[in-house]
This record gives sequence, structure tokens and C-alpha cells, in this order.
Amino acid sequence: MKIWMINHYATPPEWGSSTRHYTLAKELKKYGHEVTVIASSSQHLLKSKPPQGTHSLGIWQDKHVKFLLLPSPDYQGNGIRRLWNMLYFAGQVLQLPKQINEQPDVIIGSSVHPFAVWAAEHLAARYQIPFCFEVRDLWPQTLIDMKAIRKYHPLTLILSKLEAYLYRKAHLIITLLPYAYEYISKFNIPPSKIAYLPNGVDLNLFPTVALPQEPQEQNSFIE
Repeated sequence: MKIWMINHYATPPEWGSSTRHYTLAKELKKYGHEVTVIASSSQHLLKSKPPQGTHSLGIWQDKHVKFLLLPSPDYQGNGIRRLWNMLYFAGQVLQLPKQINEQPDVIIGSSVHPFAVWAAEHLAARYQIPFCFEVRDLWPQTLIDMKAIRKYHPLTLILSKLEAYLYRKAHLIITLLPYAYEYISKFNIPPSKIAYLPNGVDLNLFPTVALPQEPQEQNSFIE
């Protein structure tokens, strides 16, 4: 099966720290699946710029996983340029059929932000294939809880409508949060449609170390 994972902030291990999708893709490869991770060429979790820069489609690949790095404008901080970077990336996702002669069997759209997930859903609808929604942050609820946005702000209302739309359209909802189903069920989503898949640990990334020795018992008391 050909699987596309769309996450704005995903990175290969050597370029950044957002490696959940690289590791998932590597594990899926063991079961015979072919996985492509689609991410942005310009985002704050990259340790360094991709070799091709940020203005053209880039490809990073090892024996396990292929990354497509979509061109996106640079930004600093959390201002309007970061929002433009998010929207621009979503637009680039929608342009993928014009850029590569390839079609997946299923598309997974992963937040942080929902605009990339919306683009993933539209792309899956265009290909007429299943769409899965991976929920990493609860937008806009996370922003409300962090007091970054008011509950009845116009943007909050837009994001709430978008969130409900994506829950309805998803064939499967994957969440990293253990009790997210309590929140998602408020949208009349049945529990059978929600799968809990937290971050794991790839032990191959860590060197083998000896287990600590048990301390020896002392038979005498020393003041």
C-alpha cells in the first residue's frame, strides 16, 4: 500500500527533532508499505535548510522513507508570516498532483495546524481514496486553553467549523492524546472511529548500556 503522511513540521532525523512520522514510516515499511512523508522546506523545527533551498520541491530519501519537502516562505516567531507559511504549505499540498506523477492508496493528514489537514482531506477526495486525521493538538481548544485566542473570536469559530468538518470526513481519527476521545465524541463521532497511537521510543536510536547494579547491602550502621 502507498501511504502519504502530510505533516507540515515533520523532519528526517538528521535535519530536525520532529521524527514521529519518519519512525512510523520506517515501521510500516517492515509490513510492505511504501510511505512518503510530505513536509515543509521552511519551518522552525529544521536544524538546517534543505540543500535545494526553500523555493523548489525537494526530496530526501533513505532505504526506509521518502520525504517530499514542499517550498514554503520563511518566517520568524508566531506572527502573520508564520500564518502565511501555514496557508502557503496547504496550497502547495493541493498542487501535488501537478508536480508528481504518483497516486497514494491512503492519505494521513496530521496537525499541528488544521489547514494542512484540510488540504490532505481535499487531496484524498480528489484521488477518491481514504483520508485519516491524526490529531496532535486540539484546535482551537488548545489555543483557547493557552489564552492565545478568545472562545468567541471569529478565528475560533472558523477553526471550530473546520475541526468538525475534518472529524466528519475522516475514515479514521488517530490521536496521540489518551483521553482525546472524550473531546472528539462531542462531535457525534463514534468511539470505533478513534484510534489512540501515542509516541513510542525507537530503541535503535540509543546505544546499548549496561543496567545499573543493585547497591550492596551494608551490615553496619555508620554515623
